[in-house]
This record gives sequence, C-alpha cells and structure tokens, in this order.
Amino acid sequence: MKALDEKRNRDALAALATATGKLELILARSPKLALAPVRTDVLTHDLLAKSDTVKAAIKDVRELLRDGEVQKARQLMQSLASEVEFRTFSIPLETYPAAIKAVTPLIDAGKVEEAKTELRTMLNTLVVTSEAVPLPKLRAEEQIKAAQALAEKANRSKEENDKLAQSIAARATS
Repeated sequence: MKALDEKRNRDALAALATATGKLELILARSPKLALAPVRTDVLTHDLLAKSDTVKAAIKDVRELLRDGEVQKARQLMQSLASEVEFRTFSIPLETYPAAIKAVTPLIDAGKVEEAKTELRTMLNTLVVTSEAVPLPKLRAEEQIKAAQALAEKANRSKEENDKLAQSIAARATS
C-alpha cells in the first residue's frame, strides 16, 4: 500500500509477488491457517423462566410462523435461548493469493486507486463462525460428573449422601 501511495508501482508489484509466494507456502505447510483465527468472543444467553412460560412462548412462535410473521417469531425464539455462543473471527488467508493476483492487472493498467480499494477490502475482510452450546446440556453434564464423583467416593458424609440423592432426584424429574 505504501509503495502504491508513493507511486512506486514496480515495488508494489514485487511486494505483492513476495506476499503471494509466502502466503502460498504458509498455507501449504499449515492448511489450518486458511482461516486464521484472530479473536473469539464468548456470549452467554441464559433463560430463567418456568416451563409454563416457555411452553406459552413456543405456542406463540408456532402461531406467528403459521401467520407468516417470521421476523417476530425469530425474535421471540431468540429470547428463549439458553446457550453459550462462541464467535470466532478469522482472517481468510486462503483468499489472499487470488485477491492479490486479481489486483495485479489493475496496477498494470494504472488503476492504482481501484487496486488500493481492492487491497483494503481484502485486508479488512473477516470470516465469523459461530457455535452454540446449550446451557442445560452443559449443566447436566457437570451435575452428572459431580454425582459420579460422589457415587465413586468410598466414605461419603451424610451431607454428601444427601447431595447425591438430590442430584439423582433432580435428573429423574428433568
């Protein structure tokens, strides 16, 4: 970009050729870097509601969908979320060599501003992937682990026996 700003097109093309070669080597050695993660955000959505409230909301969602009110139904469904969402932001390195190759003819044609715009777009592009894990499942797994550890303990105290019994009763009713 600096070379293009300074109207040194040959230097810019040489730098782009070097970058393309290095990127292709990096991707050949480490294909997992095709999407190079740079940040992960963790968002928690926790629903605290009685089952009757949830059932009523689900009924409302179905009615909204039947009436073709998809956006309203989606908003209501989102309020029912009880999950941990992992959003990963990645640089799409696999797209860089082709993008750089596409910019080269623009520089050759003297369309430097257009080439710089394309390069900025390439450099500012991120891919966002999202994975949601249901909180009830996570909580159940943790309760099972805790109950299993208590169940395997040889000399449990009365409090530990009571806690184990509560864990088993809770799982039986859920």
